[in-house]
Amino acid sequence: MNNGEIASFVGAVWMKQVLQEAAPDTSGKWRVTRAPGGDGNNGGSFLSILKSSKHPKEAFEVIQWLQSPDNQLEQYKTLNLFPSAPGVFDTPAMKEEEPFFGGQATGPVFAESAQHVPEAFFGERYPSVHNIITRRLNDIAKQNANPEQVWPDTVHRVERELQR
Repeated sequence: MNNGEIASFVGAVWMKQVLQEAAPDTSGKWRVTRAPGGDGNNGGSFLSILKSSKHPKEAFEVIQWLQSPDNQLEQYKTLNLFPSAPGVFDTPAMKEEEPFFGGQATGPVFAESAQHVPEAFFGERYPSVHNIITRRLNDIAKQNANPEQVWPDTVHRVERELQR
């Protein structure tokens, strides 16, 4: 990426930091925009407290602190972590121009996208179906498998998995 041979890519908001670290020589040449075809999500995080915790109240206080808008804003400023709290989206720090992105303020672009991500449900078979599809896409990308042959086989494998 640092040699300027890649013109574009689709990635999650956290790829912004990865790009800056991987391609510092391309500073000023990048811009961000919402994904073509609609906003989406791939992944995510959660925080939980084990039932066996000896300090559940204190653990919950830590979670509240981590998820607080003030802390999320601080993490955005110091670590480039995009906040999950919509109340942070309108803060001045989120609207600052970024030299790496040619002076573009990327915060408002990602905030707009985050507000339009449709809700999704991942059922109990999601991991296995996801793995089937990912493996088959890798076969196409890395082993030059024929997509015309891969697709029917992939559908068959997914159907078989869903019938288990």
